Amino acid sequence: MKLHHGFAAGSAALLLAATAVGCGRPSGTPAPSLLTDPEAIVAASLTRFEAASTFHVHGPIEGSVDPSGLSALLGGGPVGISGTLKLDGGSLDGDFDLPRQAFDVSGALPSLFGTSVDEIYVDGYAYTRVSSPLSPAAAKYTRSRLDPTALAQSGGSPGATFGPAAVLEGLLAAIADSGATATLLSQDRVDGRATYHVVETIPQGALGRALTALGLDPAAVGELTLAPVDYWVYDDTLQPAGIGISLSSPDLGSVEITLQLTSYGEPSTIRAPDEDDVATG
Repeated sequence: MKLHHGFAAGSAALLLAATAVGCGRPSGTPAPSLLTDPEAIVAASLTRFEAASTFHVHGPIEGSVDPSGLSALLGGGPVGISGTLKLDGGSLDGDFDLPRQAFDVSGALPSLFGTSVDEIYVDGYAYTRVSSPLSPAAAKYTRSRLDPTALAQSGGSPGATFGPAAVLEGLLAAIADSGATATLLSQDRVDGRATYHVVETIPQGALGRALTALGLDPAAVGELTLAPVDYWVYDDTLQPAGIGISLSSPDLGSVEITLQLTSYGEPSTIRAPDEDDVATG
């Protein structure tokens, strides 16, 4: 189920009443003027995202993929797994602390033998744990030293975002620069807050350029198709609230992932795992 199905229904009305937008604000605080230019909304959200300090992401993963095609897209080699892997029921959660250059991301794939992956990066070290009934020995984290500059992506602003956060920013920036057509669809709610719901229609051929800008190799998996991208922006802060992406390829399969962004500016709780939870050697 895509994110906009989980939010408050509203794909017909362009904007709710201004009084609804002001709900929850202190008495006497004027509600912000609602914007009507979707391209201005997207541009402002990118600026606000670059200035973010901490935030949380959460969202479902659906679809089915060919592991070899996915590995090729990411620039990897053969994975030794044939057939199609179902992703339905999967999810992604993560916390980011940009000033500290730290993140804690976990992914769950219950349809893949209950596999889960946890990745923590803090104080210059990456901690990775893959848990599955088929690999009980991997229940502890492995630790490796990483240069934070190696996590930065070409699409992100230096020093502003890194790792998975840079991928998100780079993708949004690449879409905005691709000549995509932005349409203001409606006003929805994310995390109980009013948002602009913008749909970005990507021109033919622009997807490959966007993936290349992120360091991926679209040619490795043949023709890729990206459905119109759903994008939500909080109307009071103009920070990104969510993004829904549906990607398919004859070689890759199909993936639908929707990320909800919340908890901007909240105190960071990211820390390294306890030493007892880290494998030695």
